[in-house]
Amino acid sequence: MLFSAEVYIGVNMAPGKKSIHFAALNPDLETVTLSQGGVQEVLAYLGGQQQAVAALCGPSQPSRGILMDADLREQYLIPMTKGRPGNMRVAEYLLRQHNLSTSATPQDPADATGWMRVSFSLYKQLQKLGYRQYAPTIGEAAPADRQVVEVAPELAFQAWLPGDVLPASTIHGRMQRQLALYDLGLRIPDPMNFFEEVTRFRILQGQLPNDQVYSTAMIAALAAAYLAWQTKHAPQELTQVGVREEGQIMVPAKLLENASSTEKIVF
Repeated sequence: MLFSAEVYIGVNMAPGKKSIHFAALNPDLETVTLSQGGVQEVLAYLGGQQQAVAALCGPSQPSRGILMDADLREQYLIPMTKGRPGNMRVAEYLLRQHNLSTSATPQDPADATGWMRVSFSLYKQLQKLGYRQYAPTIGEAAPADRQVVEVAPELAFQAWLPGDVLPASTIHGRMQRQLALYDLGLRIPDPMNFFEEVTRFRILQGQLPNDQVYSTAMIAALAAAYLAWQTKHAPQELTQVGVREEGQIMVPAKLLENASSTEKIVF
């Protein structure tokens, strides 16, 4: 069964079975879905959408070794710093050049972590379902009804939060991230309600209102969904880094406002 309403879906991979968290937003930023499952559950949901932008928190494919090939580096005009570039994709290298932490996607799939291999598989399956790699709409060209894009929610929070980003593993870090999404307009619970339900008795009993604050994985999925929403409703606030043939990463443009070299190596 196909659903005709346009949705924006964030998919966050994590190690373990049924550990893919996915969240969907409608054009009004209302949550349509908050769920988790395995690859088949995610594909069933994504395959049921007629119009959707899916934002995956993981690489679409292994590195193509561009950074380790001098001819390719020259072809793509990639500015190199001292030392060896490492076994990673161009997008990851460029982000690291700007002190933005990212995982390194190796050239050999066998060297990739489990969640990366899950991500590779999801992208391939989504292509079979008709999802096309996201590209900014130029002129009057109509975008594909189903699109997929790679995002990095943790980097996005660095642009969305005015101060230091707290560790995601802590309750304070989760509340901070959820509050950022709430302030961006997502129709989700205000995490500040957590404090209204905390009493001396509940603390002594170990009964904290954790249902008011989403898990780290679900918050990342919601952030990815919001980035997917921005591709249609605020594309000017986004930029893609990397080589299209190898896999680009979509991040808030604010992160790279002062990065003049990046403009030359986005293909």
